[in-house]
Amino acid sequence: MRPRKLTDRLDDQAKAKAAKAALLAKLAAPKSTQGQQPPAVQQAEPARQPIESAQDPKPPVAPAQAAPPVWARFGTAQVPVLRDGDAETSTASHALGSGIAMARAGEVEAFLEAAAKTGLFQRTSHLTWRPVSRSLHVELAPMFTGACLYRTEVHSDHDRVQVVVTKPPSPSRFTKELLAAAGEWGMVDTKEALPGIAESARTRFCVMTPYVDEIGAPILVNLFARAPKGVRRIFISRADSGDLLPAGLNGVSRELADLGVNVLSFRVEREDAAGNETSHAKVVLADAHTAYVGSLNMNRWSLDYSLELGVCVTGRSAGLIANVVDAAERVSAPMKLPGP
Repeated sequence: MRPRKLTDRLDDQAKAKAAKAALLAKLAAPKSTQGQQPPAVQQAEPARQPIESAQDPKPPVAPAQAAPPVWARFGTAQVPVLRDGDAETSTASHALGSGIAMARAGEVEAFLEAAAKTGLFQRTSHLTWRPVSRSLHVELAPMFTGACLYRTEVHSDHDRVQVVVTKPPSPSRFTKELLAAAGEWGMVDTKEALPGIAESARTRFCVMTPYVDEIGAPILVNLFARAPKGVRRIFISRADSGDLLPAGLNGVSRELADLGVNVLSFRVEREDAAGNETSHAKVVLADAHTAYVGSLNMNRWSLDYSLELGVCVTGRSAGLIANVVDAAERVSAPMKLPGP
C-alpha cells in the first residue's frame, strides 16, 4: 500500500470532521431524539498536525468500488482500524498507510501491541499483524473517532509546563552541543520567562531565593516593579548566622521599600533540636496559578556564567507550589532591609 501524504489527507479530514461530529452527537443522543437536528457545535481551533516530507509519493487513485479505510488515533499515532480483507500487514505499512513518518513507527507498534491485548489485532510474525475481527473493527471505529475528537478539541491538561533555561555565555560548548543534538525548540530563556510571571500576578507576587548579589539585586527590583499595583510583594531569602540578609540587597533597599516589598528570612530554629531550618529553594510565584521552580539564583554566577534549568508551571501544580510558599512565608521572620 503506497503512503498518503499528510497534506493530502487534511482536506479529507476537514470534509469528514463535520460528519463525524454529527454522527457522534447522534450516537450520544437518546433514541427519542435521534431524529432531531443536533445542536450547533462551536468550531475549535484545529489541532496542529506534524508536517510530513514533501517527497512522499502521491496516493494512488482508489477503484470506485473500494471501501474507504476508517482512521483512528491512539495516543499520538493514527492507524487504520478497518482494512480490506484479512491480509497480514507490517508495522511499517500501517505507518505509511496512515501518512505517518517512519520515525514514528514505534508509536504505531505501541498501538498494535495494545490492540492485540484487546483482541483487535494478532501478531503473525516479528514484523506483521493481522486484524482479528472485521466486525469488531467496524464497531470500534466510531469510538476511536470520538476519542480522537475529544483529545484534539475538548480535553485540556490540568498543567502546562514550559522548560526554562539560562545558557552559558557564548561561545559555549554546551549550547553548541544542545543545538546540534536536539535544538532549543520549546524552551524559553529565564530572563524572558520571569517578567511575564510578575506581570501576570493579581494578588501576590513572591520571589524566593537564598542568594542575591549586586548583579542580581537590580533584576530582583525590576521583577517586583513589573507586578501590577495593589499586588502584595514578598521576598523570601535567608539570613546568615548574624541575622543579616544577603549583602547584595544593600544597594537596592530604598527601591524595595518604595515598592512595598515585604522582606522575610527563612531561617527557623528547630524545635527540640540544635541548628536551624533553612531554605535552598528558588521560586518565582504569581498568585497560585503560575510558578517558576528551578536552579536560578539572583547572582552573577547564575545570571551570567552558569547553565541554569527550571520549569514554568501553570495550573494545578502551581497551586501546590503556592501551598509550599505559603508555609514558608508563615514561618519566616520579617527582616529590616540593610541601609544603603
